[in-house]
Amino acid sequence: MTRLFLALSVLFGLAAFALSLRLYFGPLTGVEGTAGPLLTALGSAAQALLVLFIAIFPYSPSQGPAAAFALLAAILTGVAGWFLLSWPILIAITLAAACLVVALARLPSDRKALA
Repeated sequence: MTRLFLALSVLFGLAAFALSLRLYFGPLTGVEGTAGPLLTALGSAAQALLVLFIAIFPYSPSQGPAAAFALLAAILTGVAGWFLLSWPILIAITLAAACLVVALARLPSDRKALA
């Protein structure tokens, strides 16, 4: 079940990435060619890659910092999406962060891994 929530978090992060690129390259969006959509694309890609790292290496010692940076990237991407007035990006990255929090709550602890 944990891997399901991690996979959903990656998928929602990639959806936010695609929506950000749509804002950047799409015609008549009002923000095409500006730095805002590129920053949201960078943040959502970082979130998706960090969650993918957590899914691939669940017992890595760097899982804690990766999870913290993934949540930070999701929160800051959500703020950027809010400033861009792009509700689909905000919804996608909020769902990605929520799935990550649920997955982190369900990850096995170090004691179970060592036993």
